[in-house]
Amino acid sequence: MSDLMKVSSNPHVRSKVTTSSIMLAVVIALLPAAGFGIYNFGIDALILIVITVASTVFTEFAYEKLMNKKVTIGDYSAVVTGLLLALNLPSSAPWWIGVIGGVFAILVVKMLFGGTGKNIVNPAIAGRIFAFIAFGAAFGGAMGFEKKVFGIKAGFVQTGATPLQAFFNADKTNTLSNLDLLIGTGVPGCIGEICKIALIAGGIYL
Repeated sequence: MSDLMKVSSNPHVRSKVTTSSIMLAVVIALLPAAGFGIYNFGIDALILIVITVASTVFTEFAYEKLMNKKVTIGDYSAVVTGLLLALNLPSSAPWWIGVIGGVFAILVVKMLFGGTGKNIVNPAIAGRIFAFIAFGAAFGGAMGFEKKVFGIKAGFVQTGATPLQAFFNADKTNTLSNLDLLIGTGVPGCIGEICKIALIAGGIYL
């Protein structure tokens, strides 16, 4: 068959930019959000990030070794998957949630569909959804987003207007200022979602 008739996996545009360089850039862009998440939630967030990333990298390495395939962990795609998954978890989630989500993301969603560029959905988000559906009670708190700052648990569920609605209504009962919401100080949520400035900085870098 002529080389002109062969079709490889995406991306199809020829460029000197490699997959590893793109993935490394994504990792760097996520570091500000990860760093602030660790600062805000403490050592639990750091442990969960490290364990989740390690699980995705090891799963990809083990699968490719067992299947006698080329080991591709050097392209950092497994690191990106693990980091994205960890940043989408609450710091109060047990460590094994990160492992299970990481294994599912890499083994089922990525590798069984052919590897990098061939998965039909985002592996990190699929891993997050699978872990929550399968082990929702283990996440703790409302919808798995219990606030835990420096080892102290504090509920965050509040009935009433959203911060945006409170802003328009000049609601003085809102305990979080607009600056708090922007910086992420005292704001509950997933590890990587609370600091908007960090997310904006990562987007600008990319």
